Amino acid sequence: MRCTNCGAELKEGAASCPYCGYSFGTNNGQNYAPYQYQQPPYQQPPYQQPQYQQYPMQEPVEKVTSIGQYIGWSVLAHCLGLISLIICIVFACMGEQKNRANFFRAQLIVWLVLTLIIIIAAVIFTSLGFGFAAML
Repeated sequence: MRCTNCGAELKEGAASCPYCGYSFGTNNGQNYAPYQYQQPPYQQPPYQQPQYQQYPMQEPVEKVTSIGQYIGWSVLAHCLGLISLIICIVFACMGEQKNRANFFRAQLIVWLVLTLIIIIAAVIFTSLGFGFAAML
C-alpha cells in the first residue's frame, strides 16, 4: 500500500501515514490531511532612495579677535574722556564686526553704570552735607 499524499510505502491497513501524517480514515467520505503551514513567498520591499537633509549655507565665520585688539579698544573706550564715549557709540552701532560691536556695547553699559554710581554718590554726599565746591 502506498500513501496517497506523499507516496511512501506503508503497511497494509495503516490508518495514517507515519511520514506525512495523512489520515486514511474517512468522515462522511472525506479524507483527513494534517494541516500544512505554507509560508507566503518573501517579497523584498522596493528600493527607496535615501533622503538627505539639506543644510543651509552657514555664514562665514568671523576672524578671532586678538588680545592686542581688545587692549586697543579698551584704550579707545576709556582713556580719551568724552571722545571715548562718542567712539563707543559709533562702534557699538556699526555691526560689520560682531566682536567689536559687542565689545563697545558692553563698554557703553560700563559707562552707564559708572555714571549712575557717580550720580548716586553725589546725591548721598550732598544730602550728608558734603559740598563738592568746599572741597576745592
